[in-house]
Formats: sequence, C-alpha cells, structure tokens
Amino acid sequence: MKRAAPCCAREEAARWFLRMREAQPAPGERQAFDAWLQAHPDHAREYAGFDLLWQDFGSTSRSQALASAAQAQRRRQRRQFTHGLLGLGGFGVLGWLVHSQWRAAHAARFVLARETGVGESAPLTLPDGSRLRLGGSSSIGVRFSRHGREVQLLRGQALFDVAHDAARPFIVDCAGARITVVGTQFSVDRLPGSVRVSVQQGLVRVAARGSAQAPLELRAGDVGAWFDGAVPGSPPQRLAGLRAEDAFAIECGVIVFELATLDEIAATLSRYHPVPVRVQSLPATHMPRITAAVQLRQIDDFLRALPHLGAVRVQRAGGAILLSAR
Repeated sequence: MKRAAPCCAREEAARWFLRMREAQPAPGERQAFDAWLQAHPDHAREYAGFDLLWQDFGSTSRSQALASAAQAQRRRQRRQFTHGLLGLGGFGVLGWLVHSQWRAAHAARFVLARETGVGESAPLTLPDGSRLRLGGSSSIGVRFSRHGREVQLLRGQALFDVAHDAARPFIVDCAGARITVVGTQFSVDRLPGSVRVSVQQGLVRVAARGSAQAPLELRAGDVGAWFDGAVPGSPPQRLAGLRAEDAFAIECGVIVFELATLDEIAATLSRYHPVPVRVQSLPATHMPRITAAVQLRQIDDFLRALPHLGAVRVQRAGGAILLSAR
C-alpha cells in the first residue's frame, strides 16, 4: 500500500480529532470517520497520537473505531500475504498500532487542538512561555517534543509571541508553507490562495514545504507570502508596501486592509461576522483593491460603505452577504 503523505494524514487527523471531540457529532460523521480510519494505516496512527495524548484513548467510542480499523487492516493483510506471513501480518498491525501510540506518548511533551467560532478570539499560553492569540473561525494544532515545537494552522489567523529556545526551533506549518523561528513575534494568516506572514520582532524564515531552496528571511516590519498557485517548490515572496503592524491591529479590535482583494476581505470578515461573506466570480481583469481600517463592532457599517470605497456591489442572498465587482 502506498504510504500517505505525512503532512496530509496529520492535518486530516487533527481535523477529525476536533470534530469527534464534540459530544454529538453531526449526522453521518461517525460513518465518515470510520471510513477515513480504515482507508489507510497512517490515518489510524496519526489519530492515535492525538487521541492518546488527550488522555481519553481508552475510554471513548473512538477507541472502538481504532480497534475496528486495526481489524480491517488485518483482514486486508490476510488476503494479501501468504499463509507463512499470516500470523506476522496480523500481529504486526496490532503491534505497530500499539508501538505508534507508545512512541507518540513518549515523544511528545505537550499536545493541544483548539478552534474558535465566528467572532471568537482565544489567547493561549504554551508550556515554554510562548503566547499565541487565535483569531475568529480559526483552528490550530500544537505539539511539543523534547527536540521541537510544532504548530499547524489549519485555518484562520494566529498571532505568535515565541519564547527563545535555540535548541528547539518553533515551526508553524500552514498549507504548503513552513515558518521557522527561534524566538520572535509574528502573525500567520491563511488567506484565500496564500499564507501571509507578518513579522513584528525578530527573524522568521519562510519556505515552501519540501523545497530545497533557501528560505525567505523576514525581519521586523517585513511581510511575506506563500502562494497556493505557485510552481511547486517556488520560494515565498516578500510583499512590498504592506506593514507588518497591521496584522496585529486585531488585538485592538481592528481589521486593517491594505490594497486587499475581495476574496481577502470576504474571508477575513467571515471570521467575525455572524453572516458569512462570499465573493461572486470576478473577471480576471477586474479585481477591485480596497484599503480600509474596520472596527470589529462596525463590520456592518463597513459593508454599507464598501460600494463607496471601490467598484464593489454588496448584496444579501441565500443567507450570505455577496461581494462582486461592478
């Protein structure tokens, strides 16, 4: 069986972990979760790491799902291997799963999965003294080990104030971007089509995951981005004309847009507004850019004023606010 990409399996496991921790998962999620677990051995392994480290591995229905996944893998192996390897194959899956759990428990010193709802902000303090603030509609996974500090930003925005530890670099993975620091203050923002990194203090290195090229170095005041549509392995780019401090205005209840596209505006406002903001398809040659500072409590006022700030049409339809060029 082809091995699943570790980063993809781990991100999927983090998403499932957050969803299945709910007291009553949505209808159909139980079956979808079971199917995902049985689709590949890496799925059970990555999920087991999250679940065991949350200290409820042996006491929830998710454990039964993991056991079922292991049994399914054993059945598949019985069909694939000769009788001489049958016992080894069946024992190997169970032993592999138990060993993976043991290794995860002993390698990690701290694990955290956290998400926020619309309009919610969550300040968090990590065991090393690092602090982060998770923005609205954002999701994050944190894993500290003896040798490293790893964070996955699955969606939204997070502001970081990282404690210095030269022996354990602080790494943030977001989509295809990898941000590496030792100790600094910076923001990571997952926007439509890009990952934006703004540095307020210190030095940050941003690279495309899996790329052999030298990373982009960002210092205090710099803003850089990794783009989804870039040629694989292409390095991130420095963004001239943007101020790093604007990313931190959210701590004061303000969103700053600087020559922002409608996609960026819609995605950011949707993190803090009860009605989702969407963008209707835009012609490639007509992309309005908006510069504005918006207080969180005045998002509706901003939406009413938006048509006067640029060639933008704002409509309400189907339970959403629609933005389009005019």
